[in-house]
Amino acid sequence: MKNSINIIRKSYPLLIISFAMIFIGACTGNTNQNSQNISQTDSTRNKTQAIDSVKLKLSDSDTIFVIAGKSLGRFELKQEVEQAQLFNVLGKADSADAAMCKSWSMWYLDKQSPKKELDVYAVCDANVDMRKTIQILRLSNVDFITEKGISSTSTLSQLKTAYPNAESIEGIETSSSIKVTLIDDIASGIAFEISNDKITSVAIHTPGEKITDTYLPFYKQVN
Repeated sequence: MKNSINIIRKSYPLLIISFAMIFIGACTGNTNQNSQNISQTDSTRNKTQAIDSVKLKLSDSDTIFVIAGKSLGRFELKQEVEQAQLFNVLGKADSADAAMCKSWSMWYLDKQSPKKELDVYAVCDANVDMRKTIQILRLSNVDFITEKGISSTSTLSQLKTAYPNAESIEGIETSSSIKVTLIDDIASGIAFEISNDKITSVAIHTPGEKITDTYLPFYKQVN
């Protein structure tokens, strides 16, 4: 009996060490799992914040509404550039082209690829003492929705149903040398760029005027 008790007593340290190792291992596993979960959560949060920051620049809500011939997000056609506060909201343009009182200004909204981009074509307007007003607004690689329910995830069939009178022009190249098919509903003042059967960009312009008819052309026919 005494021998059994002595054996048990001698086993105490080993049992304690074993339990301690099991406990530490469990804690380490939980810590690693928690760290992984936190890392994934932070990654998702950072991506969401990046998306939201782009949308907040362009809209007063988490959705960028596009109305043909009128507005894209917070910006409107025929609006004075200064009144629109383009440069206050977006900062200095990343690229610009100007001539004869007409200009294109381009903003790259993040550093991801493909680039999220907003382009603005403005001209001196005699109706407002030759101050520049917005004539074209183009949004690329950013989610949007039009007043007819077309979004960047809509199919070509849905696009053609929503804008049955739109003119389709193939072999168009953008100022970034990207080849697209341009679908322009001239009468309503809205155009879409198609690449690999997907809607990649939307633009609004003056109803009744082709988006390609600008003094400083953004698009060019390549074939």
